[in-house]
Amino acid sequence: MAESPHPVVVLIQARMGSSRLPGKVMRNVAGRSLLAHLLQRLRAAKTLDNIVLATTCDQRDDELVAHAAALQLPVFRGDEADVLDRFVQAARAFSAQTVVRITADCPLMDPAEVDRVVGAFLQAWPTLDYASNQLPQQRKVPLGLAVEVFSRVALEQAGTQATHPHQREHVTPYLYDTPGRFRTELIDFPEDLSEFRITVDTPQDLAVVTPVLEALAGHPRAFALQSAIEFLRAHPEITSQNADIHQKAHTEAAAPRPVLLLRADATVAGGTGHVMRVLGLGQAWRRQGGNVLVVSKDLPEPLAQRVVQAGLELVRLLGEPASDQDADQTLSLAKARHVQAVLVDGYHFNHQYLASLRLPDLPLAYVDDFAQPDLPVDLALMPNAGAVAPEGHLAQKVLAGSEFTPVRDDLRLAPRPPRQFDHSPLRLLLTFGGSDPAHMSLRILPIIQRIAQTLPLQTTLLLGPAQADIAAVRALAAPSSEIEILHNVKDMPGLLARIDLACSAAGTTTWELATLGVPTLLVPVADNQAVVVRGLLQAGAGQATAPAWELSDSQLESALVDFLHAGQLAWQNWSQAAMRLIDGGGADRIITEIKRFSSEFRHGNRA
Repeated sequence: MAESPHPVVVLIQARMGSSRLPGKVMRNVAGRSLLAHLLQRLRAAKTLDNIVLATTCDQRDDELVAHAAALQLPVFRGDEADVLDRFVQAARAFSAQTVVRITADCPLMDPAEVDRVVGAFLQAWPTLDYASNQLPQQRKVPLGLAVEVFSRVALEQAGTQATHPHQREHVTPYLYDTPGRFRTELIDFPEDLSEFRITVDTPQDLAVVTPVLEALAGHPRAFALQSAIEFLRAHPEITSQNADIHQKAHTEAAAPRPVLLLRADATVAGGTGHVMRVLGLGQAWRRQGGNVLVVSKDLPEPLAQRVVQAGLELVRLLGEPASDQDADQTLSLAKARHVQAVLVDGYHFNHQYLASLRLPDLPLAYVDDFAQPDLPVDLALMPNAGAVAPEGHLAQKVLAGSEFTPVRDDLRLAPRPPRQFDHSPLRLLLTFGGSDPAHMSLRILPIIQRIAQTLPLQTTLLLGPAQADIAAVRALAAPSSEIEILHNVKDMPGLLARIDLACSAAGTTTWELATLGVPTLLVPVADNQAVVVRGLLQAGAGQATAPAWELSDSQLESALVDFLHAGQLAWQNWSQAAMRLIDGGGADRIITEIKRFSSEFRHGNRA
């Protein structure tokens, strides 16, 4: 039996930052906003199960989100530039099986037309992937009446496979621009009304739509397209106001987007945290309207997939990391792609390498966990809680502290409700980095098995994408039914939502756990993690052990037992302190500062 096409969810695509008419969806016409007009019409449609506003994480859209709340309209916030990913994530969040795309610049949408197109798609289910009442060069409906309907399965496939910028910005081209790729159908309009333009993209459009909405207020057939067309035919002086407006096609070249180059690697020795950290920065740069190059050497495939799926371009290095060949290739890319700034993250990039990347007109940023004052860089980022810029730093600008801790989008957008610890068994997460260089997973499993004999405990052990001990860990955990082994989890927010406590290496994962308020016992597995431990303890956001190489198994067991018996009050205090410490906005703050610094730098060059 075929899966049901329900729920059918309309995603209204909207943002305040429209280039031609900023804030258009909030314009008040005939007593309500244009968004409210559209919502009122969609609520009259009979084929829809839910209506959701799909907007961006840009702070400019906070006003739009507040307005949606007043309209009792559910909201999903996602990437501003990668609208395809925004739709994929929104469809997942609201469990859509069939997605209807309507843009918010269509306040004269006819609910009967929505039902006609959606109904045709549902009737053909599951033999169609995509249906619309218009296609490029095939349109009888007025501009402003487009209805696109597609399956969640097809949307997910497009989200994974589409790479061209216009496919990601305009959501659906990947579904219909190559014949045979998907099963598509044009649900053609019975009458040719293509001469009419009732969308709101420009001030001239607003001058046309406003009198139509005012005239139809209180009309017995106010929502019918025919009522709007009759009014426009009776008033050609109104129709003429936007007759010469050119509707920009999705295939037209857009203004060049600023490019950021991110240089980071993932290795067994160095872990995967550097790449995960720049992933959050790349997402923020894209969210603020730019393109991103991630330059790396031999990324584990799961990490490479995450980079590409985030809409970032991955370039694989030919030379050895931090070598002269590496620097030459990175600089060549920077010049060829006219990048606005270069950011490097990794401990193996020495002073000589950093110095070789500096060009007179190219600002260089470096993620510095050690607060090194003599780095040959223009901007130093010290993103750990408690980090303080040293006096006399050679960098022109230093960003330090938890205010600048970058967090990936999946965690930044995840709900952060107060945690409850009033149930049994306790759910414990063990995670020791993307590569677990200290083999802590193997060390801790026998300890957990002993503790679980006296304390009700449900344990999840998370193995990272570069984990080398997978087979041995699985074998060791096999006798214990209460120990779950997960490898390379993609839905980290979902995992963190269902656990209570964590025992973790003191790397980048620390701040991911803190973002969602997970009380954590840190076990430092490398000397560079001391700064992370210090920041967490100073904030009263968790506990920590001695470094792994100084820690005996009995000491580890004792620390873990104390942590697991701390009690609800201690866990709640740690959880609340952690969420106060990391608010999820660090990546956007960093990117805003880099863009500002880059603009100033190019005017004044290096001091």
